[in-house]
Amino acid sequence: MKKSLWIVLALSTILAMFIIAGCQAVAPVTSPTVAPTTAPTTVPVSACPSAVTTTTIVELYSGYSASASYSPDGYDETFEVRITFDKIVNLYSLSPSYWKLAVTRVVPYNQLLGGLAYVAKTHTAALVPTVTFVEQSTNLKTVILYATVAEKPLLTTSGLWYFLGLICSETDYNNYILTANANVAIPYTYTASTTKYADVVAWAYSGPTIYNELGVACPDLCGLTGEECCELPICTTCTNCPIGAAIGTCQ
Repeated sequence: MKKSLWIVLALSTILAMFIIAGCQAVAPVTSPTVAPTTAPTTVPVSACPSAVTTTTIVELYSGYSASASYSPDGYDETFEVRITFDKIVNLYSLSPSYWKLAVTRVVPYNQLLGGLAYVAKTHTAALVPTVTFVEQSTNLKTVILYATVAEKPLLTTSGLWYFLGLICSETDYNNYILTANANVAIPYTYTASTTKYADVVAWAYSGPTIYNELGVACPDLCGLTGEECCELPICTTCTNCPIGAAIGTCQ
């Protein structure tokens, strides 16, 4: 009986030790936490500039020059084109090579023929300015193109003098005629017409995608173009840009 009791007690002790060993705390196995996915932010179309609100031509120099690229008063550029958007635009490149300018010049004038009488004529030129520098305004809504343009006026190609810059005013027009006369041997070969036109400046962008202020691409701004009369609002009902005409009317 005692032997059996000892055996029972020994077995009970071993079982208790086994149970205690099997109840020790074990770190729970956890599954890796998966971060919740968020839908990509969709930028509304309204966040991109929707239009060019204004194009402004600003004269820096206009007059005679013995050089086709440098004015007597030291300007490398003769005019600016300011292209203003309705919202912020980010240009990732300010390379002048992405911007093209074209100037349409129409100059009515009178020419002395045979030393006898003046005959009314019109000179038309399609000029290609050189864009030398591009920058943006501090509010990032305006792109500013600096450019220069030159012409031997009225096809007086054998003369020394260039007319440098744009025709934007009556003074510019008169200086253009004076420069033409300086390039020929007979004084007053050319005289001013009563009809005078300002130059029309057209621009085109062919560079990389333009981005908005959030860094989102705005593909609708690719291939932008525009035009404006020099220092005058474009006259949509005019064949040309009459100098001194009221906005939207023609002389």
